[in-house]
Amino acid sequence: MDGMNIFDGLELLAFLAEQSSFGGPDVDRITIGRWQHLFGYTHDEAVLRIHQHRTDFTDGTRMRVTESHWRKVRAKKEVAGHDWESFEHECNVRARTAGPSSQRFPKKKEKPIDPDVTYFLKIEWPFTSVEQVQEVAGLSKPPLRLDGNDDEGEPTTFCGIDDAAKDKVLAWLERRGYFFEPMLIPYSLAKKNLSSTSVYPTLGVDTTLPQHRLNSLDDPKLSPAQDQHPVWYFFYDDLADRTVLSKLLDIQFVLFNNASVTGGTLKTGVGENKVLVDSPNSNEKVSGQAYLAFTKDEEECIRLYKTAKYEIVRCEIQIEGIGTKQGLTFRYVGEVDP
Repeated sequence: MDGMNIFDGLELLAFLAEQSSFGGPDVDRITIGRWQHLFGYTHDEAVLRIHQHRTDFTDGTRMRVTESHWRKVRAKKEVAGHDWESFEHECNVRARTAGPSSQRFPKKKEKPIDPDVTYFLKIEWPFTSVEQVQEVAGLSKPPLRLDGNDDEGEPTTFCGIDDAAKDKVLAWLERRGYFFEPMLIPYSLAKKNLSSTSVYPTLGVDTTLPQHRLNSLDDPKLSPAQDQHPVWYFFYDDLADRTVLSKLLDIQFVLFNNASVTGGTLKTGVGENKVLVDSPNSNEKVSGQAYLAFTKDEEECIRLYKTAKYEIVRCEIQIEGIGTKQGLTFRYVGEVDP
């Protein structure tokens, strides 16, 4: 029993005594050989470990690898010689041998927490419930739970966590030796915070300057309001492509109007192509397309597509054949090339 601790030895001895009445567990030779090759067990150790695994002989708390997770890693693991059962055993061995003081993971450089991103974590092995995620992430209340069906019609559950909780979940997995990437779907909306008492935020306008202060709350520059629909949008990038917007909104026909705005300029953003930012020249014109978003659902689809890299700002849209309309557009909030 080289390499096995005393508790392992006691478990095996107890198991041998239990199996003596029927001559030992029935395990096929291929499986025995696989476990010998993967884990360095002797023939007898492999037989006992396989049966122990199959009967949950340890303490009944063995973590299960779900079928959906096995499908996700199967191709890679089969190349290494694993089947579903041996991979599950490997995960549990690593979890037992990797304690909080494990040095296998170098300390990662701290990154700033992004408060504008929510991640939807799929509840699958080694997580068994939303409440477990709450405990692991140190949350004061259970995260938002979403239930549904996956592509194969199987029931599945997700929970929503923020960036800080996501980092805690990943750290917990590493400390326990669970070497797999959980399904984390980022949910990031373009910000929309339109003031009801000032023109903030408006493309190309420093709203703190006195000349932009309003004398009345009836000023048309306060339009559009935060929850006003329908609302005109100005698009200048891939959203100005009918095919893109049609697929995004799941509609057959997109009605565009040639349009332009002033006060903005197009730059190259980090990981982006054309992005709209404020221009030092208030008369600079950017051309694109105007689209009338009829519902909040349409608007939220577009905000999700743009992500929190952008914020929604007011602008005056010059629409060909219609005239000037108070509307909205997406201003980039990241760094841009000079």
